[in-house]
Amino acid sequence: MPLPQIVAPASTGAVGRHVFVSYSHLDAELAEPFMRTLYALAGNLPELGLAPERIFYDRAKLKAGDDWDDSIKSHLQRADIFLFLVSSNSLTSRYCLKEELTGAASLGIAIVPVLLSPTPMWENRPVEGDARNRRLGAFNAVPINGKAGPQPIRGGNWATRDQALAQAAQQIAARLQRDDAPLSPTTAHAPQSTRRALPPLLPNLCNQQQPEDSFENGLDLWTPEKALLVLVKGEFVDDAPGFWERLCHKNLAGFCEVASQALRPARPLELPSAFDGAQLQADLLPAVRRKLSEALFGNSRRMRSGADLAALLATDDAVQPLWATLPSEAAEGSAAVLQALLALLDEAPAGAPLGRLVIAVLVENPALVADDQLALTLALRAARTHVVEARRLQPLKRDDVKRWHRQHQLQDTLALDEEQLVERLFKQGELLRHRPFDQLVRPLLGLSAKEPE
Repeated sequence: MPLPQIVAPASTGAVGRHVFVSYSHLDAELAEPFMRTLYALAGNLPELGLAPERIFYDRAKLKAGDDWDDSIKSHLQRADIFLFLVSSNSLTSRYCLKEELTGAASLGIAIVPVLLSPTPMWENRPVEGDARNRRLGAFNAVPINGKAGPQPIRGGNWATRDQALAQAAQQIAARLQRDDAPLSPTTAHAPQSTRRALPPLLPNLCNQQQPEDSFENGLDLWTPEKALLVLVKGEFVDDAPGFWERLCHKNLAGFCEVASQALRPARPLELPSAFDGAQLQADLLPAVRRKLSEALFGNSRRMRSGADLAALLATDDAVQPLWATLPSEAAEGSAAVLQALLALLDEAPAGAPLGRLVIAVLVENPALVADDQLALTLALRAARTHVVEARRLQPLKRDDVKRWHRQHQLQDTLALDEEQLVERLFKQGELLRHRPFDQLVRPLLGLSAKEPE
């Protein structure tokens, strides 16, 4: 299902939230209208911190060839809100219960049951992994129909299905607004409150000054006549997607604010493989055009030429960021895909406002990450695109974590001083990558029932 085009303010002040939607594929017919309602909620109330690209719904996120199990678990790890679509199908799905619901409970993620259809005894279902051994009915379910309490969207006492969907959206919004309320002294140490007390994008706030500075220096040379292509270099353990999200929230949003431009929520762009089997494809331009059309229009056939791209960008002065992960291929294939992308942007007619398009390419291939002049190696030169190569992401050192601890005043939240924290985290050496850092810190913040060993 294509994500809606939404223009959001450059900065809303809200913490960006990641939402994971768990459901049975047998309920897709009812899950689809619920997802449309959820996407509309993200667009209409940006102050909630939602954005379509941060909502994980497998039909919109998973692509052919993805390792679906790894992708699902990766998105679950970063989730702040877990929406469990309750039906007889989901409560008899081993994967929904054992992998997704149990995983969310073990990680301390806020669980919100969404009642899809009449499901006898759903309230009595034990939630494995929950530190308090609660049953599903202990979590506040939606939609609530006045004094009648929680009612399923289909089969409940609603005038129309749309009314039920609207109530579910409003009650999810109310939950998010409640979670943004200031902490009181009596709740400051409660595990369910620690997420709100902490800054977003936690692992990437510690130590990435050099990559951030290189991005800022590149922005200084960017002109409105050119698209912006950003190479973000970091292996999987460095969490390049998290770092790019930080650059959007902080650096790109600030740049757009000074230029009096709105900043759209970032959207995913799927880059094609350069190879057909073992052979490098002769002409990648059509495949790249379809992928860019899908990202911008929600339809792979809408963009037939550079003129269609120019027409879309001319509709308003908002900046649209896209992000893509470069396929793990040899430098030859990476060069071919990115050169085709630049050639496609060069097709836009003179005067097209290409400066309203930003494309971040996340590079995780270790051989490419290690190249300090990757743009030169891949021959990324184009008349209509400004290419910025950020410095590679760096591991954390002890001093970086101590500084993070002091800056965010985490003594009370963690119940550990900075020396105790670094001793807990750096058992294996003097350096720590961002994803392992995140996995180790989460239990200390009350986000998991299990302490790290």
